[in-house]
Amino acid sequence: MEKIDDVLRAQGVISISDSYLRSTPNFPRNRGLVVTTSHVQQLTYLTAQIELLRSQGCKLPIEVWGFPHEMNDDMMQSISNLARPGMPVILRLADEKLPWPISRGRTDGYHIKAVAILNSAFWEVLYLDVDVMPMKNPDELFDSGEYIKYGTIFWVDYWKTHPYSPVWRWLGLPCTDEWEQESGILVLDRARAWNALRLLWYFERDDDIRRFHDFLHGDKDVFRFSWKITSTPVYWVSPGGFLPSPEHPDRLCGISMIQYDPKGVPAFAHVNFFKQTNMVNFTQASPMLTHFKRYKTPPLDEFTFPPGPSPGTKMRWGHTRGHQAGFVGINGFVCVSLGSAEGIKLETEVVPITNWHPSFQDDLFKLLGKDLVDKARELNSLPPVG
Repeated sequence: MEKIDDVLRAQGVISISDSYLRSTPNFPRNRGLVVTTSHVQQLTYLTAQIELLRSQGCKLPIEVWGFPHEMNDDMMQSISNLARPGMPVILRLADEKLPWPISRGRTDGYHIKAVAILNSAFWEVLYLDVDVMPMKNPDELFDSGEYIKYGTIFWVDYWKTHPYSPVWRWLGLPCTDEWEQESGILVLDRARAWNALRLLWYFERDDDIRRFHDFLHGDKDVFRFSWKITSTPVYWVSPGGFLPSPEHPDRLCGISMIQYDPKGVPAFAHVNFFKQTNMVNFTQASPMLTHFKRYKTPPLDEFTFPPGPSPGTKMRWGHTRGHQAGFVGINGFVCVSLGSAEGIKLETEVVPITNWHPSFQDDLFKLLGKDLVDKARELNSLPPVG
């Protein structure tokens, strides 16, 4: 394996040490799902995610990763109890004894994702954030032509990296006008991506290097840059759209991100805004996810969308960050609105999820929504949903 030169130019770091550049290990020829979790409140999401996978016919073995001090005995037992015949669920702890250890440190816990993927027992990995709900069996992603050709599938986010972001100087890269990564979903062949994964380990291994989380919104673009620097091939899937919030349905302000499979079929609902949503408004008759709003034109068409943010604008969440979507506050909660970007009017449409997945909204409410709604209603001194 060739050495990666000039990866870090900031603070006198010129190249990665020879001890870091090991030969590719002998991976077992297997596939599996990797999920990470950090606190007991996420068990509801994890349980719903695994039950949805089972109902869709997914047979992948599952590793659930966490930092040791963030899991108590009851939580670890609950995770182990999710296993079923033919679909094992294996609890893995991210401690210092792993072959590729990464310290928990004082920073946020986003880097648990890198720990899990680097040290997984699986050769081929489907990674899902714990709040990513599958809409169809994801097993087929491994057999897609895109995965076979590239060895990695990534999903695109709705924003671009600011030209003034320190990341460009920190990595010694020219500023590039490109979309950021939505890293809640990853599919990769670890053997084919091992060079990029080793660089990822270097980026994430301790607090001093992890300072980039402050200006890249956590880990979400570390994968993109690790693959970019090592010239590791990637197939990028365009974003699908956002599912609307009930607080202001006429604006169709999104509380969940829909992501397509490579064929353009809705495959995942990343319910990342559920925790910012007033769940008391949902009922069985008014479930959480029924329609989604998307752009009619291809969302990554370079001739349709404007260039990235202008110098002098806000670096992270500014309204001129070259975005395809904007944050909106409604009744004290945050959602995402699709529409114009930097003055260019973009045509959108609202599409029923039932066009592809007739039972998904009911399944999600039964497995996840009702529990979240009842907890929210209890906090607001309201009776549970019947």
